Amino acid sequence: MTPDLPLWKDAAPLGSNGRAIKQRDNPTTRARGPGGAVRWNAPDTSHEAARRIAAASGRLCRLVLDHIRSCGPHGATDAETQAALGILMQTQTPRRKSLADVGAVVFAGFYRPTPSGRRARVWVTPENLRREGGGE
Repeated sequence: MTPDLPLWKDAAPLGSNGRAIKQRDNPTTRARGPGGAVRWNAPDTSHEAARRIAAASGRLCRLVLDHIRSCGPHGATDAETQAALGILMQTQTPRRKSLADVGAVVFAGFYRPTPSGRRARVWVTPENLRREGGGE
């Protein structure tokens, strides 16, 4: 037997129990807060981490941006930035991504190896981006 389908356009989809699935019952739903997106059903520790990082996020973005800018056209990989600032990957990478999302840092077009030997993108500020034929 198939569950009854809703007869109206805006009806919530039905779950396996035949009841309407509410938005909060959807595990992919994320609540946007000052700390970023957190699943509604994420552990309390995730919600607490989002609240705590929100206060420091602007300061950390500034630290990451200032470090990448100070590297000039040489730029910095995420691992280099983490080592220079003494912060963890889980803290640094989201800050660099948000800077890249708004164009404050850009992929330099070349790579350097990480400490484990893997290829890593080098990030620079737009004013330090080397242009083809730019004489650098």
